[in-house]
Amino acid sequence: MEAIGEDARAHQEKPYPAAVATLTADKGYYRVEELEAIQAGGIKTVISDPIRNRRRDKLASAQRAVVGKAQRSAQSNYGKALLRKRAGVSKEGKRNSRA
Repeated sequence: MEAIGEDARAHQEKPYPAAVATLTADKGYYRVEELEAIQAGGIKTVISDPIRNRRRDKLASAQRAVVGKAQRSAQSNYGKALLRKRAGVSKEGKRNSRA
């Protein structure tokens, strides 16, 4: 009888979402305004900038900082590994099979 009570209590507990530390996405999802909001929430962004020659001097100082953080994350070894993993490509450049 006691085991049934414990089982019932376990089902009543509501699950909570896991904390997200890093967001990795394709270049198509890169928007400075979105990066600002995501980074303001304490999430590290690893998204490559689709504009290679972005004029950071024309951005507001807060946006400049956000773009700089995103660029450093995407160019770090950790960021490159995450982007490769997301693309399904191994370090040797061969596409991973997902059978």
